[in-house]
Amino acid sequence: MIIPKVSICIPAYRQPELLHRTLQSVITQSFNDYEVIITDDTPDESIRNVLKEFLPNNNIRYYRNSIREGSPGNWNVALGHAQAEYIKMLHHDDWFSDKNSLSKFVKMLDDNPNADMAFSATNVCSNHEIKYIHSSTERQRKKLNRNPLSLFSGNFIGPPSTTIFRKKQNITFDPHLKWVVDIDFYIRILIGNKHFIYNAEPLVCTTVGASHQVTRECEYNRDVQLYEWIYLYTKVHSSGHIGFEGIKCIWNLLKRHNVESSGELRALGVGHPLPINIKNIILFQRLMKRFNKFFCSLSAS
Repeated sequence: MIIPKVSICIPAYRQPELLHRTLQSVITQSFNDYEVIITDDTPDESIRNVLKEFLPNNNIRYYRNSIREGSPGNWNVALGHAQAEYIKMLHHDDWFSDKNSLSKFVKMLDDNPNADMAFSATNVCSNHEIKYIHSSTERQRKKLNRNPLSLFSGNFIGPPSTTIFRKKQNITFDPHLKWVVDIDFYIRILIGNKHFIYNAEPLVCTTVGASHQVTRECEYNRDVQLYEWIYLYTKVHSSGHIGFEGIKCIWNLLKRHNVESSGELRALGVGHPLPINIKNIILFQRLMKRFNKFFCSLSAS
């Protein structure tokens, strides 16, 4: 069996019309040494029916999950079926921006054998219209090259559809996470190898603001945000990698959500014991509030 150069992993869940758009963007690529892995979490036949238009196609492999894996479990199922040297994630509601996108993704890794990951700028779209271009700044990339934990300040890489990486990394998405699952994934790749490649062209189009997206469930959910950021911080801290960006992120997080005790975090299921840095931040912020109340009472008297 001939192994292709790239595995395009498309985890699918409902929205067959969006998957159709994604596959149309794939089959028109000028680079065609690829396989398409579609893993289907949908309880009905809607996704399989879309594929009837594209099959038989020896490049496309379809897998129906016997039970719903959810996000990111379904992503990992797709990764598990990938055979190629390079893995290109492409969510079912994202698509290549033009016919040469895949060749440019492949070229980034081909031309830079010391890098295990590459990413591009992105056309961010709503209702098929480009709203803006998401890109990283040179300053952000320099910080990322020095320390992968600079991603604690914000995900300037973007969603997984903006990336391509080498299969040899053998890294999967953490099933405990949904909101910061991509940040965690990028940090683990870059801790292993800080070299990455960037293309300022928007090689993919990504969807924003859609009701079906997991981010809509997490965006304003205090418990999810606290649990996931504390979980990620604890995970990275235990591996011996942490710095100012991580501490600053947790400081702002705890302040924004008015966390006053470690017990509040443990009640969310965050592992025990908490890193001493987090306990100290909670204690210091609590003391600051008391001092502020004290001085305000003095000023009022």
